[in-house]
Amino acid sequence: MLTLFSALLSLLALTLLFEPSSTGPALAVASAIGSFLVALESLIDRRRITALNTQIGELTDRVVTLEGAESRRLAIEVRTKTQDVGRGLSRHPTHLP
Repeated sequence: MLTLFSALLSLLALTLLFEPSSTGPALAVASAIGSFLVALESLIDRRRITALNTQIGELTDRVVTLEGAESRRLAIEVRTKTQDVGRGLSRHPTHLP
C-alpha cells in the first residue's frame, strides 16, 4: 500500500511540474485517490483483524476443551489412586518387604 501512496505523490509532483496552472484539479484528484487508498487499506485491515479474531475464538474453544479433558483425566487418576490406597494396593510402595 505504501507503494501506491508513493506513486500518487510522484504523479502529483509530475503534474505540478509540467502543468503548474492545473494545481487545483491535480490536488482534487490526488485527494480523491488518496482517500480511496486509505479506505481500501482500512477494509483490508478490517478483514485481517476479523480473521485473527476468528482464529483466537477457535483457539480459545480448543483450550477450554483440552482443559476439560485434562480435568476429567486428573479426576479419574485421583479417584483410581484413592481406591487403590483404600484397598491397600498402592502402586508405589513406600517400604520394601
